[in-house]
Amino acid sequence: MNEVLTNAEQVTPTWLTDVLRKSGCLPQGHVTKVRQGKEFQTPVSQVVHLEIDYSPNESIAAPSRLFLKMTKPNLQEELVGIGEKEVTFYRTLAARINPSSLVRCFDAVYDEQERQFHLLLEDLSETHTQTEWPIPPIRHHCEIAIDSLANIHASWWNHAQISEEIGPLPSPESVQKGFQWMQKTVPDFLDFLGDRISTERRAIYEQVVVAAPELTNHIIAQKGRTLVHNDSHCWNFLFPHDTDKDTIRIIDWQGWDIGVGTDDLAYMIALHWYPERRGQLEQDLLKRYHSQLLRMGVTSYDWDDCWRDYRLSVVRNISIPMWQWNAKLGPWIWWSHLERAMLAFEDLGCVELLGHG
Repeated sequence: MNEVLTNAEQVTPTWLTDVLRKSGCLPQGHVTKVRQGKEFQTPVSQVVHLEIDYSPNESIAAPSRLFLKMTKPNLQEELVGIGEKEVTFYRTLAARINPSSLVRCFDAVYDEQERQFHLLLEDLSETHTQTEWPIPPIRHHCEIAIDSLANIHASWWNHAQISEEIGPLPSPESVQKGFQWMQKTVPDFLDFLGDRISTERRAIYEQVVVAAPELTNHIIAQKGRTLVHNDSHCWNFLFPHDTDKDTIRIIDWQGWDIGVGTDDLAYMIALHWYPERRGQLEQDLLKRYHSQLLRMGVTSYDWDDCWRDYRLSVVRNISIPMWQWNAKLGPWIWWSHLERAMLAFEDLGCVELLGHG
């Protein structure tokens, strides 16, 4: 296995020639020069854009631009090792997904001892775009994002080998473990917030903790288990400049898991959009998602199932800002999530799912 990269200077022409040769996109010729482009950091990784020159015999399949993603220096302990799952995704699961939904990966390495990773991906910045965070995409882009999630969810929907190829299905014990973490963390989170959270919203957190046994039963009873992205905000989608020539791509797979498809939708919509935007698109996108699942062959999953699952996913959303706070991510991430998660919880009457509302 290749050694994990910790800086872009390690991407030498010789190293890159070998990687691209092994990937099958450079059967002849070689890399002559690697130039570093834009560099930036996300909350969990550091990223460098690379421009590549080849010898005159280069293959036309060889990429001229690459995207190097590595472990961010000085990560919080709660986030160290976060790249392991994304490396596993590209090394084992990506081959089972329609390649038109993903960015091509040329190298994926995780060092268990150092708990560091790197990914070498194709840079699609010339053919695809994202909206500037936190501006949501236009309706059409939201629709094709929903379609892409539905296609992936449908392909793994209650798959006979899902627990063998991805991991264990959610069990009462694993779900209860999540609620136990929440029970332990809620008091500290509420103490930190103090009077910055209302009495009514404070009570919601307390009710969710009390309702944990009933919520566990609801979650275990959900019908569709599938591969979920778990970080499916709209800025993890690359939208093509020309939808007639190219397809939308989903990136940042470090949080994938087995779960309920509506978790991805609630994360995208209820956690990131304010009420006006949700009011315009929420029902239409959910119905589009459900219809696409049926077209892709999903059975025994009616609209009422989908709507109930979505509302349960909205309940789970209120734990996300608390997790982000506990992981010491900045308030510029979790503070607005808290407001939007609570607004969606209230708007959709999710308190009745707690069994005593």
